[in-house]
Amino acid sequence: MHQRVDEDFKMLQRNQRLWSDLTRLALSAEQARTTVLQRSILVSLDYNIRTARQYAIKEAHARTFEWASIDPSQGGQTTFKDWLLNGNGVYFVSGKPGSGKSTLMKYIAEHKETNAALQQWSNGNRLVTASFYFWNAGTPMQRSLDGLLRSILIQVLEQCPELMPTLFPDRWDNLLSAGIYNFSLAPWTIPELKSALQAIAGKTLSSKFALFIDGLDEYDGTDREIVEYINELANSADIKLCLSSRPHVDFIKAYGHNKDRIMFVSDLTMEDIKIYVRDRLGENEAFKTIKLQHPERYQHLKDEIVVHAKGVFL
Repeated sequence: MHQRVDEDFKMLQRNQRLWSDLTRLALSAEQARTTVLQRSILVSLDYNIRTARQYAIKEAHARTFEWASIDPSQGGQTTFKDWLLNGNGVYFVSGKPGSGKSTLMKYIAEHKETNAALQQWSNGNRLVTASFYFWNAGTPMQRSLDGLLRSILIQVLEQCPELMPTLFPDRWDNLLSAGIYNFSLAPWTIPELKSALQAIAGKTLSSKFALFIDGLDEYDGTDREIVEYINELANSADIKLCLSSRPHVDFIKAYGHNKDRIMFVSDLTMEDIKIYVRDRLGENEAFKTIKLQHPERYQHLKDEIVVHAKGVFL
Protein backbone atom coordinates (compact mmCIF):
# COMPACT_ATOMS: atom_id res chain seq x y z
CA MET A 1 0.00 0.00 0.00
CA HIS A 2 2.72 2.42 1.04
CA GLN A 3 4.75 1.46 -2.03
CA ARG A 4 1.81 2.25 -4.31
CA VAL A 5 1.33 5.65 -2.65
CA ASP A 6 5.03 6.41 -3.06
CA GLU A 7 4.92 5.48 -6.73
CA ASP A 8 1.82 7.61 -7.31
CA PHE A 9 3.46 10.53 -5.52
CA LYS A 10 6.63 10.22 -7.61
CA MET A 11 4.57 10.05 -10.80
CA LEU A 12 2.69 13.18 -9.73
CA GLN A 13 6.00 14.95 -9.15
CA ARG A 14 7.26 13.88 -12.60
CA ASN A 15 4.04 15.09 -14.21
CA GLN A 16 4.32 18.41 -12.40
CA ARG A 17 7.91 18.83 -13.59
CA LEU A 18 6.89 17.87 -17.10
CA TRP A 19 4.03 20.38 -17.04
CA SER A 20 6.36 23.04 -15.67
CA ASP A 21 8.88 22.32 -18.45
CA LEU A 22 6.17 22.44 -21.10
CA THR A 23 4.88 25.73 -19.70
CA ARG A 24 8.37 27.22 -19.78
CA LEU A 25 8.84 26.03 -23.35
CA ALA A 26 5.51 27.53 -24.38
CA LEU A 27 6.36 30.82 -22.71
CA SER A 28 9.80 30.81 -24.33
CA ALA A 29 8.27 30.15 -27.73
CA GLU A 30 5.74 32.94 -27.23
CA GLN A 31 8.47 35.30 -26.06
CA ALA A 32 10.61 34.37 -29.05
CA ARG A 33 7.73 35.01 -31.42
CA THR A 34 7.01 38.37 -29.81
CA THR A 35 10.68 39.34 -30.03
CA VAL A 36 10.82 38.42 -33.73
CA LEU A 37 7.72 40.49 -34.50
CA GLN A 38 8.97 43.45 -32.47
CA ARG A 39 12.32 43.37 -34.20
CA SER A 40 10.66 43.13 -37.61
CA ILE A 41 8.62 46.25 -36.94
CA LEU A 42 11.69 48.19 -35.79
CA VAL A 43 13.67 47.15 -38.87
CA SER A 44 10.80 48.10 -41.18
CA LEU A 45 10.55 51.55 -39.58
CA ASP A 46 14.26 52.26 -39.92
CA TYR A 47 15.91 53.94 -42.89
CA ASN A 48 19.40 54.63 -44.20
CA ILE A 49 21.58 57.15 -42.34
CA ARG A 50 18.79 57.87 -39.85
CA THR A 51 21.25 59.10 -37.20
CA ALA A 52 23.82 60.60 -39.57
CA ARG A 53 22.85 64.22 -38.93
CA GLN A 54 22.99 63.78 -35.16
CA TYR A 55 26.48 62.31 -35.28
CA ALA A 56 27.67 64.95 -37.75
CA ILE A 57 26.85 67.80 -35.36
CA LYS A 58 29.98 69.04 -33.62
CA GLU A 59 30.33 68.51 -29.92
CA ALA A 60 30.08 71.64 -27.79
CA HIS A 61 33.46 73.33 -27.40
CA ALA A 62 35.05 72.66 -24.02
CA ARG A 63 33.44 74.85 -21.35
CA THR A 64 30.99 76.44 -23.78
CA PHE A 65 27.24 76.22 -23.24
CA GLU A 66 27.88 75.76 -19.53
CA TRP A 67 25.01 78.18 -18.91
CA ALA A 68 22.73 75.47 -20.29
CA SER A 69 23.81 72.94 -17.68
CA ILE A 70 20.79 73.98 -15.65
CA ASP A 71 22.38 75.80 -12.70
CA PRO A 72 19.39 77.51 -11.04
CA SER A 73 21.59 80.18 -9.43
CA GLN A 74 22.22 81.79 -12.81
CA GLY A 75 19.32 84.11 -13.67
CA GLY A 76 18.36 83.18 -17.22
CA GLN A 77 19.01 79.50 -16.70
CA THR A 78 16.22 79.09 -14.16
CA THR A 79 13.42 79.01 -16.71
CA PHE A 80 14.90 76.12 -18.68
CA LYS A 81 15.47 74.05 -15.57
CA ASP A 82 11.99 74.88 -14.33
CA TRP A 83 10.55 73.68 -17.64
CA LEU A 84 12.52 70.43 -17.43
CA LEU A 85 11.40 69.83 -13.87
CA ASN A 86 7.82 71.07 -13.93
CA GLY A 87 6.76 72.33 -17.33
CA ASN A 88 4.96 70.71 -20.20
CA GLY A 89 4.24 71.69 -23.77
CA VAL A 90 7.00 73.36 -25.77
CA TYR A 91 10.31 75.03 -24.94
CA PHE A 92 11.63 76.89 -27.98
CA VAL A 93 15.29 77.51 -28.84
CA SER A 94 15.74 80.15 -31.55
CA GLY A 95 18.78 81.68 -33.17
CA LYS A 96 20.38 82.94 -36.33
CA PRO A 97 22.13 80.60 -38.78
CA GLY A 98 25.45 79.49 -37.33
CA SER A 99 24.61 80.52 -33.77
CA GLY A 100 25.02 76.96 -32.53
CA LYS A 101 21.39 75.82 -32.23
CA SER A 102 22.07 72.25 -33.33
CA THR A 103 25.15 71.96 -31.14
CA LEU A 104 23.14 73.27 -28.21
CA MET A 105 20.23 70.93 -28.88
CA LYS A 106 22.52 67.92 -29.01
CA TYR A 107 24.27 69.10 -25.84
CA ILE A 108 20.95 69.52 -24.02
CA ALA A 109 19.45 66.25 -25.25
CA GLU A 110 22.47 64.20 -24.20
CA HIS A 111 23.43 66.02 -20.99
CA LYS A 112 23.25 64.03 -17.77
CA GLU A 113 21.67 66.96 -15.91
CA THR A 114 18.88 67.10 -18.47
CA ASN A 115 18.16 63.45 -17.80
CA ALA A 116 18.30 63.96 -14.04
CA ALA A 117 15.80 66.83 -14.20
CA LEU A 118 13.48 64.88 -16.49
CA GLN A 119 13.62 61.89 -14.15
CA GLN A 120 12.27 64.14 -11.41
CA TRP A 121 9.55 65.37 -13.76
CA SER A 122 8.55 61.78 -14.58
CA ASN A 123 7.83 61.28 -10.86
CA GLY A 124 8.40 57.53 -10.79
CA ASN A 125 6.93 56.87 -14.23
CA ARG A 126 9.18 55.51 -16.94
CA LEU A 127 11.04 58.32 -18.74
CA VAL A 128 11.31 57.94 -22.51
CA THR A 129 13.45 60.36 -24.53
CA ALA A 130 13.91 60.73 -28.27
CA SER A 131 15.50 63.27 -30.60
CA PHE A 132 15.45 64.19 -34.27
CA TYR A 133 17.60 66.62 -36.26
CA PHE A 134 16.06 67.95 -39.47
CA TRP A 135 18.61 68.51 -42.22
CA ASN A 136 17.62 70.14 -45.50
CA ALA A 137 20.95 69.24 -47.11
CA GLY A 138 20.39 65.55 -46.42
CA THR A 139 18.16 62.87 -47.89
CA PRO A 140 14.38 63.34 -48.25
CA MET A 141 13.85 61.28 -45.08
CA GLN A 142 16.14 63.62 -43.12
CA ARG A 143 13.95 66.62 -43.84
CA SER A 144 10.46 65.11 -43.95
CA LEU A 145 7.59 64.35 -41.60
CA ASP A 146 7.97 60.70 -42.58
CA GLY A 147 11.57 60.71 -41.34
CA LEU A 148 10.66 62.52 -38.13
CA LEU A 149 7.83 60.13 -37.28
CA ARG A 150 9.82 56.99 -38.01
CA SER A 151 12.85 58.16 -36.04
CA ILE A 152 10.85 59.18 -32.97
CA LEU A 153 8.81 55.97 -33.04
CA ILE A 154 11.91 53.79 -33.38
CA GLN A 155 13.50 55.42 -30.34
CA VAL A 156 10.29 55.16 -28.31
CA LEU A 157 9.74 51.50 -29.23
CA GLU A 158 13.35 50.54 -28.56
CA GLN A 159 12.73 51.70 -24.99
CA CYS A 160 9.13 50.42 -24.80
CA PRO A 161 8.72 47.48 -27.20
CA GLU A 162 5.57 46.35 -25.37
CA LEU A 163 3.77 49.42 -26.75
CA MET A 164 3.71 48.03 -30.29
CA PRO A 165 0.28 46.35 -29.99
CA THR A 166 -1.09 49.61 -28.57
CA LEU A 167 0.40 51.87 -31.23
CA PHE A 168 -0.13 49.54 -34.21
CA PRO A 169 -3.13 47.36 -33.22
CA ASP A 170 -4.20 46.31 -36.73
CA ARG A 171 -0.67 45.65 -37.94
CA TRP A 172 0.16 43.68 -34.79
CA ASP A 173 -2.96 41.51 -35.06
CA ASN A 174 -2.17 40.76 -38.70
CA LEU A 175 1.37 39.74 -37.79
CA LEU A 176 0.16 37.43 -35.04
CA SER A 177 -2.34 35.80 -37.38
CA ALA A 178 0.24 35.24 -40.09
CA GLY A 179 2.88 33.69 -37.83
CA ILE A 180 6.60 34.37 -37.81
CA TYR A 181 7.32 32.35 -40.96
CA ASN A 182 4.60 33.76 -43.19
CA PHE A 183 4.15 37.41 -42.29
CA SER A 184 4.94 40.33 -44.54
CA LEU A 185 4.96 44.00 -43.62
CA ALA A 186 2.92 46.45 -45.66
CA PRO A 187 4.56 49.79 -46.45
CA TRP A 188 4.19 52.41 -43.74
CA THR A 189 1.91 55.35 -44.41
CA ILE A 190 2.02 58.84 -42.92
CA PRO A 191 -1.50 58.50 -41.41
CA GLU A 192 -0.50 55.25 -39.68
CA LEU A 193 2.70 56.77 -38.31
CA LYS A 194 0.90 59.91 -37.15
CA SER A 195 -1.81 57.82 -35.52
CA ALA A 196 0.81 55.81 -33.62
CA LEU A 197 2.55 58.88 -32.23
CA GLN A 198 -0.77 60.52 -31.40
CA ALA A 199 -1.73 57.36 -29.50
CA ILE A 200 1.15 58.10 -27.16
CA ALA A 201 -0.34 61.52 -26.52
CA GLY A 202 -3.87 60.23 -26.11
CA LYS A 203 -3.44 57.15 -23.91
CA THR A 204 -2.44 56.62 -20.29
CA LEU A 205 0.80 54.66 -20.59
CA SER A 206 2.51 55.15 -17.20
CA SER A 207 5.36 56.84 -19.06
CA LYS A 208 6.58 60.39 -19.64
CA PHE A 209 8.00 61.40 -23.01
CA ALA A 210 10.59 64.13 -23.68
CA LEU A 211 11.21 64.86 -27.36
CA PHE A 212 14.02 67.04 -28.75
CA ILE A 213 13.48 68.22 -32.34
CA ASP A 214 16.13 70.38 -33.98
CA GLY A 215 15.90 72.49 -37.13
CA LEU A 216 12.18 72.99 -37.72
CA ASP A 217 13.12 75.53 -40.40
CA GLU A 218 14.80 72.71 -42.35
CA TYR A 219 11.57 70.70 -42.62
CA ASP A 220 10.56 70.24 -46.27
CA GLY A 221 6.93 71.20 -45.70
CA THR A 222 5.50 74.51 -44.54
CA ASP A 223 6.29 76.02 -41.15
CA ARG A 224 2.59 76.16 -40.31
CA GLU A 225 2.17 72.46 -41.11
CA ILE A 226 4.86 71.32 -38.70
CA VAL A 227 3.61 73.73 -36.02
CA GLU A 228 0.09 72.31 -36.26
CA TYR A 229 1.34 68.74 -35.91
CA ILE A 230 3.64 69.52 -32.98
CA ASN A 231 0.84 71.34 -31.19
CA GLU A 232 -1.25 68.16 -31.35
CA LEU A 233 1.46 66.33 -29.42
CA ALA A 234 2.11 69.22 -27.04
CA ASN A 235 -1.46 69.05 -25.70
CA SER A 236 -0.59 65.92 -23.72
CA ALA A 237 0.50 66.37 -20.10
CA ASP A 238 2.78 63.35 -20.56
CA ILE A 239 4.77 64.84 -23.45
CA LYS A 240 7.14 67.79 -23.52
CA LEU A 241 9.02 69.00 -26.58
CA CYS A 242 12.21 71.05 -26.82
CA LEU A 243 12.34 72.56 -30.32
CA SER A 244 14.85 74.68 -32.22
CA SER A 245 14.68 76.80 -35.33
CA ARG A 246 15.68 80.03 -36.97
CA PRO A 247 13.29 82.82 -35.90
CA HIS A 248 10.72 82.29 -38.65
CA VAL A 249 7.45 84.17 -38.25
CA ASP A 250 5.24 81.12 -37.75
CA PHE A 251 7.54 79.65 -35.09
CA ILE A 252 7.85 82.91 -33.15
CA LYS A 253 4.09 83.38 -33.39
CA ALA A 254 3.47 79.86 -32.07
CA TYR A 255 6.15 79.64 -29.39
CA GLY A 256 7.47 83.14 -28.70
CA HIS A 257 4.60 84.47 -26.60
CA ASN A 258 5.85 82.94 -23.33
CA LYS A 259 9.20 84.56 -22.50
CA ASP A 260 9.92 81.87 -19.91
CA ARG A 261 9.70 79.21 -22.59
CA ILE A 262 11.95 80.66 -25.29
CA MET A 263 15.71 80.93 -25.55
CA PHE A 264 17.47 83.12 -28.12
CA VAL A 265 20.82 81.41 -28.55
CA SER A 266 22.65 84.37 -30.09
CA ASP A 267 21.71 86.54 -27.09
CA LEU A 268 23.17 84.03 -24.65
CA THR A 269 26.39 82.83 -26.26
CA MET A 270 28.65 85.89 -25.98
CA GLU A 271 30.78 84.26 -23.29
CA ASP A 272 30.90 81.07 -25.33
CA ILE A 273 32.15 83.03 -28.33
CA LYS A 274 34.85 84.64 -26.16
CA ILE A 275 36.02 81.24 -24.96
CA TYR A 276 35.99 79.82 -28.47
CA VAL A 277 37.90 82.79 -29.96
CA ARG A 278 40.45 82.80 -27.15
CA ASP A 279 41.18 79.10 -27.52
CA ARG A 280 41.29 79.14 -31.33
CA LEU A 281 43.60 82.16 -31.43
CA GLY A 282 45.74 80.46 -28.82
CA GLU A 283 46.37 77.68 -31.34
CA ASN A 284 47.64 80.11 -34.00
CA GLU A 285 51.39 80.81 -33.93
CA ALA A 286 51.04 84.29 -35.44
CA PHE A 287 48.53 85.34 -32.79
CA LYS A 288 50.71 83.82 -30.08
CA THR A 289 53.49 86.14 -31.22
CA ILE A 290 51.18 89.16 -31.28
CA LYS A 291 49.96 88.31 -27.78
CA LEU A 292 53.53 88.23 -26.45
CA GLN A 293 54.81 91.31 -28.28
CA HIS A 294 51.66 93.45 -28.45
CA PRO A 295 49.20 92.32 -25.76
CA GLU A 296 46.95 95.37 -26.16
CA ARG A 297 46.68 94.85 -29.92
CA TYR A 298 45.96 91.17 -29.34
CA GLN A 299 43.14 92.00 -26.92
CA HIS A 300 41.70 94.52 -29.39
CA LEU A 301 41.72 91.96 -32.22
CA LYS A 302 40.08 89.36 -30.01
CA ASP A 303 37.35 91.79 -28.92
CA GLU A 304 36.71 92.82 -32.53
CA ILE A 305 36.24 89.21 -33.60
CA VAL A 306 33.78 88.61 -30.77
CA VAL A 307 31.78 91.76 -31.53
CA HIS A 308 31.56 91.05 -35.26
CA ALA A 309 30.52 87.44 -34.59
CA LYS A 310 27.20 88.74 -33.15
CA GLY A 311 26.61 85.48 -31.34
CA VAL A 312 27.34 83.36 -34.42
CA PHE A 313 30.04 80.67 -34.30
CA LEU A 314 30.59 80.37 -38.06
